[in-house]
Amino acid sequence: MEHISLPPVIEQPVLTASLQLNPEAIDRRLVSEKNLSYYDLQALEGDVIDVAEPHWWDLADLADSQGKQPHADITAELGSFDFWLIRFALSAVPVGDNVITWMRFIAKLQSPDSQPYPQVHSVFPFRTDSNHRIRVGPDFHFASEILDDDAIAEIEVTADEGIKVSGIVVRPAKAMWDVRGYDIRTAFETYAVVKKGKQSRLKVEFAFNVQIKTVQGQLAASARPSASQSQIGGMTYVF
Repeated sequence: MEHISLPPVIEQPVLTASLQLNPEAIDRRLVSEKNLSYYDLQALEGDVIDVAEPHWWDLADLADSQGKQPHADITAELGSFDFWLIRFALSAVPVGDNVITWMRFIAKLQSPDSQPYPQVHSVFPFRTDSNHRIRVGPDFHFASEILDDDAIAEIEVTADEGIKVSGIVVRPAKAMWDVRGYDIRTAFETYAVVKKGKQSRLKVEFAFNVQIKTVQGQLAASARPSASQSQIGGMTYVF
């Protein structure tokens, strides 16, 4: 089986997203009790999220190279669809004494080629606590209990023990991961198996929601691309 173990190090991010205050998500009592204006709450300047160049593998090619046969229902779809294993690596970089305690990473799939709409087939980490090793089976789903003879890929994730990542498919073309920790300021990884039209391009739109502790209190933030640093245009990446 293919063994995948990549260090979650982001040296040259393809996207640097700046965190922006989300006033509608802030309790207005925070403003009145501390006698703060929204101008005073611009405490997030300098907080960013870096996104690394995504890695991807064609699961049908991996299976073929190992002489392994996907399940019959998957094989029937391979004439019209590709199944890609995609790795997303991200890093939260709070400024000064700011502390990120929760972050939601959202990936929305689109097809720029008028092909069949792409779908999220499976995600990792799951909703429940997982170990740091997972396999992809002949059904192209993530699972921990897959025999060596059946496993197409095994992924070893390097993770900070103080950070918990859990993901879910919220819509056919949308996946979401929640990241929780006392102080999230390190790199972490998520994986998705994506089903897309044969030979068509894939566009992924990113979104981030964050909770940050600052000297002013607990603030809500969303991410916008830093125009001077983004290499991929907006908050999207096209494969």
